Amino acid sequence: MPIDPKTQQYLGCDYCVYKTGPTTCKAFPDQIPMSIQMGSYDHRHPWPGDNGIRFEPKPNTKVGELNG
Repeated sequence: MPIDPKTQQYLGCDYCVYKTGPTTCKAFPDQIPMSIQMGSYDHRHPWPGDNGIRFEPKPNTKVGELNG
């Protein structure tokens, strides 16, 4: 379930400025929880162990454009 910048709907990890690898990010350097990766959990909300780092859309990202 990916956040559309216009509608504010969650876009998912591929659109997040904190993503560092295929299954890692600054919030989860070992492995992004599967519920977040698969989009079943909206990571604009807290997740245990995310150290306060939440989804933040990449600037100028358009819906449908994957910037892995």
